[in-house]
Amino acid sequence: MPSITPHRAHFRLLGEIDDVAMKSSSMQHSLGFVQLSLGVAVALVTVSAAAPAAADVAPMRSTSTATLDVAADASATAVRVDPPSPANQLALPVGAGLHGRPFAPEGLPGCEEMSFYRVQWGLPVSFDSLGWRESGCRNEDMVRTSCCVGYWQLYVSSFVRDLRAGPRLADECAVYSAGDVDSDTALDKQRQGCAAAVVYSIQGFGAWSI
Repeated sequence: MPSITPHRAHFRLLGEIDDVAMKSSSMQHSLGFVQLSLGVAVALVTVSAAAPAAADVAPMRSTSTATLDVAADASATAVRVDPPSPANQLALPVGAGLHGRPFAPEGLPGCEEMSFYRVQWGLPVSFDSLGWRESGCRNEDMVRTSCCVGYWQLYVSSFVRDLRAGPRLADECAVYSAGDVDSDTALDKQRQGCAAAVVYSIQGFGAWSI
């Protein structure tokens, strides 16, 4: 059987084919690297665009600060409510008498103390002699008659039922019964003067003419 000897042209063709294959493989690797680099660059640009600027990010608020703010708001809106005054009682300022008016100084003789309350409630000077005649300038539990009590012997049980005097005695003097004006306490003496002034403004001396 005769031997087959390859032609030189055949070997040259094979070599050229190998060169083309190697160049093609190298170009594919280069193209892949470029595509990978381009993908990374696009990803970086996308992340940078999506991330907010530092100035746009609201600062985080700590729990302790929020708690303090809530406590401050609660204390700022707190409102204190005083209990209502008892019924049928006139609220008096601490250390003062009826409507904030002062009590007579301690140690005054009976007639001078009575005169103090006469002047305080605007009664005429003739009430000094009236008080001496009616009570001896005393405002005490035992200074009473069958109807009347106190410095000027007020007929309180009648006056509080009077349509003109009754409401004023309650509103202006906190007087609702004889028990509000007949003792030797400073407040009862003051209310005796207030009640006498109300009665006098309505009836004049006629209330003591009985």
